[in-house]
Parts: sequence; C-alpha cells; structure tokens
Amino acid sequence: MNEAIKLPRRVVAVVIHLLAGISALAVPVVNDPFTDASHTNATGGDTLGLVWYRNNTAQATLAVADDSSVVPTSKALLSNVTSTFRGMIAFFPSTTLVAGQSLTLRFDFRFTTAPVNLSQSFRFGLYNSAGTRQTADGAGVRTDDFGYGLWTNVGTTWIGGTSVFIERPGDDTLGGSGAGVLDAIGVSGAAFDCGIASRHSALLRITRNADGSVRLEGRVDNGTTASGTITVPADQFYTFDTVTLKNGNV
Repeated sequence: MNEAIKLPRRVVAVVIHLLAGISALAVPVVNDPFTDASHTNATGGDTLGLVWYRNNTAQATLAVADDSSVVPTSKALLSNVTSTFRGMIAFFPSTTLVAGQSLTLRFDFRFTTAPVNLSQSFRFGLYNSAGTRQTADGAGVRTDDFGYGLWTNVGTTWIGGTSVFIERPGDDTLGGSGAGVLDAIGVSGAAFDCGIASRHSALLRITRNADGSVRLEGRVDNGTTASGTITVPADQFYTFDTVTLKNGNV
C-alpha cells in the first residue's frame, strides 16, 4: 500500500504509494498504485484508483512521479510544498462498519527533503465527508467532516511521538483548532526520524467492536503501536468515505 507526501517551509517532496491502501475485512476498497501516471483520472486507469485534490492551492503542487531512487522503483504521488501544512484529500465509496469489522489504511511514504523535528507534523486519517465532497483543488466544505486519524513526528526518534485521535466537525480536516480540535486518545506509540534515504510505512486501523465502541490502532514502520478505544456514543463513527494526509510546520 503506497502513497507520497510533502514537507514544510521549503520545497519538499513526499512520495506516497497507495497500493491496496484501504480495505475492509481484507477486501480492498482502494488500490491506487498510480500506474496510470495520473491523480485525476476519473474514467479509467487504475481500477480502484482515486481522484486526489490539494487541500490548498497556494504554494503546493501535486503530481504523479517516478520514485526510482529506492528499490523497488514505482510510481508515487508527489506533493511539493513551499509553505506550511499542505496536503491532499480523496474520496472512496462510502463504507459502513458493522460489529466486528475493521477499515484499514496502509501506505508507504518517503521524503525528498529531510523533515524537521515538529510534534504532530505528519497527519493522516479516514473521515466522513458529511455529504460535502469537494470536486476541485482547494475548494469544498470540510468543516463538517468527522473522523479518526494518526499524527506523528517524522523528524525525530521519540518513544511517545505518535498518537491516534478523533476529530469532530468544526474546522478543516486534520486541523486542530476551533470546535474540531484533534483529541488524542489512549496510548502513544513510537515516532521515527524518517530522513530521505528510505521509504517508510504507515498504518491506521479502525475497528467497530460488538458493544459499539471504536478501537483505533496506528503505527509508523514496525514501531510501537498507538492505540485507544472510544466509548462515548457521540464520538463513535462507523461510516467513512474520505482519506486525507497533511504534513507541515504547524
């Protein structure tokens, strides 16, 4: 499962490979290897591929590129950012979890410029768009979205640098201010100084338990897993249609 993302304050590129990236009960919902060399192909190309949008059009570009500097070589989604906290968003068929089911996001990523040491600077998650999917770069209503995610520090090795979180409606997805503040839950996991030499893997798993509670688990590479269980009914979300990633100086 693969994908690529970008960095803060200077031209940085992150390579994201999303292969069989989102699955429910091991059945692929999304599988985007970017072999069609397009992130906007809505009528063909990769069978389970997505249409990707920038969350902000200023000081950020998004394109499919060859990631040939590491083995195995492959296509990847390249986000090139010259300002703070930019990212991407895409939408997949609405998927509702029943008791005992899990929805898992997996992807590989690599930075082309060394990431800085900043807490919570790399974030990704699975959300519900609340019926307001955007259809163009930068545009769209995202303040009504809600979902779960993971944040980590990709610029340092830190035992407690990774957490899973809930985000309620109120601000932009993967935001962190206003009514939609990101609330970390449970036990923190490990973060790593990702550098630029290697690809890394990321995972977020959402499980609906038999009692209605929601279990979140996430990690970077094979580090200690961040995890927590949501027991408050108002914060228990079961339907998802959005994947989003951001990176930056926040």
